Amino acid sequence: MVNNLISLGQIIKSRGLKGELKIKPFSNDLKQFKNFREVFIGTTLFCVLRVSESGGFVYLKLDGVDSLEQAEKLRNKEVSVRKEDINKTEENEYFVSDLIGCRFLSAELEGVVVDIHQFGAADVVEVKLNDGRKLMFPYLLKLGLEIDIYKKKIEADRNRLSEVMVVN
Repeated sequence: MVNNLISLGQIIKSRGLKGELKIKPFSNDLKQFKNFREVFIGTTLFCVLRVSESGGFVYLKLDGVDSLEQAEKLRNKEVSVRKEDINKTEENEYFVSDLIGCRFLSAELEGVVVDIHQFGAADVVEVKLNDGRKLMFPYLLKLGLEIDIYKKKIEADRNRLSEVMVVN
């Protein structure tokens, strides 16, 4: 059960004396936190008592975390939820966890997606090529990527990709 979790953010510190947690979200959609009645921290399941947001951060009050000391023990841990509890993605939207590990093919370039970096304007896909080099490119609809998460495969048009890719 715990293997099917999606990380929503990282606990960066406590707020107040009653165990409220300050979360740095991994998504721009802060409101998604209000949809969950339960969250995991590591393998421990907590009931969510209250959710608020301010300044790009989310604040959670969890059942059983009632003091500054208890909250501080959770610092730097990730907050996760069951994948099936998350709203389904729209067309051309994927969970990062579904993309990592996909085979990547584009003409003579072949490799495996090893990371998705979220820098701001567009997510950046990192691929470890079979020859040991690293390929990076922004995840843009104009690239016309063909993504099959069930076959764990991503194909890209080489001409479109060459306009934005970086290979080291």
